[in-house]
Amino acid sequence: MSEVFDRLVKRLKGRQASLDRGQVRRFERGDLRFQRHDVIGIHPDRSIKIGDGGALRGDGVLHRRDGGSVRGNQESHSEKEIDMAGKSDTYEYQFLLQTFCGKAIDNISATGGTTQLWAGLHTVDPGDAGSTANEGQYSAYTRIAVDRSTAGWTVTSGTGAAVATVSPTSAITFPQVTTIGAQTFVSGSVWTSSNVGSSGMTYFGALNPNIIIGLNVTPIITTGSSITED
Repeated sequence: MSEVFDRLVKRLKGRQASLDRGQVRRFERGDLRFQRHDVIGIHPDRSIKIGDGGALRGDGVLHRRDGGSVRGNQESHSEKEIDMAGKSDTYEYQFLLQTFCGKAIDNISATGGTTQLWAGLHTVDPGDAGSTANEGQYSAYTRIAVDRSTAGWTVTSGTGAAVATVSPTSAITFPQVTTIGAQTFVSGSVWTSSNVGSSGMTYFGALNPNIIIGLNVTPIITTGSSITED
């Protein structure tokens, strides 16, 4: 490609800074082909400026103003990110079924992995990083195991509702507080490990209302709690 570029530069040297746009000349070498009627000048950085604001540079690539490029005899293409932030209602439902109930998703993934998930409580939002720094905070605390099955979790389809949701089939009951005074759990979480302090958080979210605990209080996440996918 560099030979093609050098030859083109040599042929354009000595011409005026702006070529007559009515001149349509085809320059071909190897598999690089383009119309030269929209070339408007050669610049000191050895790039040939194109009429639409792009440039043909020494890498042999026609760079367009819209961010695309033409390589060889390929069609112009755009090199831009596509932001796909959503899932279909059906896939949201299937994704929750696989995560919480171990159900396969046809043509995507089979069943497997842990047969249990573990619920946790936090006095501070654990954030996307899954911080465990403020998990539990009382001596008897442990994460509570919930079967990764339809016996442990109830998943509701988002097709006929605003969102797909999953809730514990039975209340999740944590150990009774026996050693500390009042504090507040503001977030709940779901993990793939029973080991407090380990990684593997799948979901987290605010507890509404918060769970205010104190001596002899038993924290419970009720069946009215839900996780949503939308």
